[in-house]
Amino acid sequence: MTFKIPPFVILVVKILGSAAAIALVIYKIDWSRFLIIAQKLDVFIILFAFMLYNLSQIVSALRCRLYLNLIGLPLSHGQNLSLYYASMLYNLFLPGGIGGDGFKTFQLRRYSGIETMVIVKALLFDRLNGLLGLIIVAFFAFYWSSLSVYLLPALWASPVILAMLVVVSANIQRIWFSPSTFGFVSTLIYSVLGQLLQMCAALVLLYGLGVRVHFPLYGLIFLCSSIVAQAPITFGGVGAREITVLTALGWLGLQTEAGLAMAMLFFVIQTLSNALGLFWYGYQLQSQ
Repeated sequence: MTFKIPPFVILVVKILGSAAAIALVIYKIDWSRFLIIAQKLDVFIILFAFMLYNLSQIVSALRCRLYLNLIGLPLSHGQNLSLYYASMLYNLFLPGGIGGDGFKTFQLRRYSGIETMVIVKALLFDRLNGLLGLIIVAFFAFYWSSLSVYLLPALWASPVILAMLVVVSANIQRIWFSPSTFGFVSTLIYSVLGQLLQMCAALVLLYGLGVRVHFPLYGLIFLCSSIVAQAPITFGGVGAREITVLTALGWLGLQTEAGLAMAMLFFVIQTLSNALGLFWYGYQLQSQ
């Protein structure tokens, strides 16, 4: 007989993990310096970062549409974008993308009649492709950062590992979805572009906070924090990005207050963007 941990215990542990991460951030940061730095930020910088983040979501929606086409579920651009933003609203209640993916699966199943597992497989590959795009962007950020000088073995090995990841991912997608590599290349381009836009949004916030140097290194830290934020170690990733940024900046001797302000502002932008789904509340896919 196998022992299974009750779901509520896992939830409590994640909430405690989030609380511990937030408490550690509060304890370690110099809040007087943090407030001085945060006051430098112009509202137009925030709006520009907000626009870049939402452009990244539109690009991600286009990638998701390609995967739905691969399983014989074509949607118009209007249908796809409406469904994507409607699903983002549910990420406010179940962060980490779980709520949004659940809503999309339900709507697409009801609309198309395609088996649930087929839709889940497409959405799962959509997420994995996005992660691959993140890894690619992180590699180039690492290559251009000052950190690469001190980690030459990793710099030499990274292209080989990256190429292997791309080849393996392409072959899995070719077997499961399409005999053509065109679909994989198209989705990967969208993934890289989407991650670049998100990183640019974070760097724009840093620029507005007065940071003028080490942008590739800050970008690399941001991308690593994005991976940690998706890991099921805290409730919806709350606190995970902030503690990752704070820890990495402390190790590297960079401005912790500016980096933390960026991470917190990015979380606010992400939350407000998810809230845009209110305009599509109750949206249901209809035949056109």
